Amino acid sequence: MLSIWEKIHETLQGALEREISLRQEILSNLSQQEYALLIGDVWVRESLNRGGSRLVCNLRMLIKIRSGLTRQLIAISPSLTGSDSKLDQMLDPTQEIEGETYLLYQNLCALVTKIRHKHLHIKILLATPQGREEYSPTNYFTLPIDPPHKLKRRPTSLTTLERPKGYAK
Repeated sequence: MLSIWEKIHETLQGALEREISLRQEILSNLSQQEYALLIGDVWVRESLNRGGSRLVCNLRMLIKIRSGLTRQLIAISPSLTGSDSKLDQMLDPTQEIEGETYLLYQNLCALVTKIRHKHLHIKILLATPQGREEYSPTNYFTLPIDPPHKLKRRPTSLTTLERPKGYAK
């Protein structure tokens, strides 16, 4: 029979798995939005943006569930002091059930970082004059690509270093 501690951990692992899956969908949606922005497809990007908003609403619910389960872990364990600690600081990765939860949480944190970077990249694209120009509906069917014969070649700089003494050929 499972203890309360193990039951909460298993429930937390399920919540983390669902949250990871949803965050992967959000990252995919952001990548599609970025692509639509780069090719100038306004309508597809707006549709993806609405779909992303629905995903974020679902994510908020999962975050509430995860934070409630984390609070339950803190409440039943006298060794976990400081309720403002992060989940990965509370878990012992050497114990089997906590190790699994720890790995899931680490995966979740990595996804959060990727999503932040992707979101920032999209904001930067929208903030640049070229990004706003590509995103405007008047340029929907044009791509700002120069033909190869108009591209200027840049000179390549080359530096030669002597091999250190004793370096084998």
